[in-house]
Amino acid sequence: KRLARFSENDPEPVMLYAYAAMRAGMEELALEGFRELTARLPSFAEGWNNLGVLLVRRGEYEAAARAFNQALEQMPGLEEARKNFDIIRNHRGRAGVPQ
Repeated sequence: KRLARFSENDPEPVMLYAYAAMRAGMEELALEGFRELTARLPSFAEGWNNLGVLLVRRGEYEAAARAFNQALEQMPGLEEARKNFDIIRNHRGRAGVPQ
């Protein structure tokens, strides 16, 4: 984590940290990393998509839908984000996600 915060101008360590934490099943640390990554690189669609996936796992469906939507705004052709967003939208009644 200290490495991830070492250089405020270089988001790559944060990205590596977030992906490694996600792969290791360390969801809280991954969530923190992807939040920081999307704050540093708001145009990084894959970061938004992964943030959304982690938010779904926590049951934060409205926040996840916003993250998937942000991913699609940054990269409209990101099929994984489209699928994830559609899953959330289809469960909107249960999840409280607006259409």
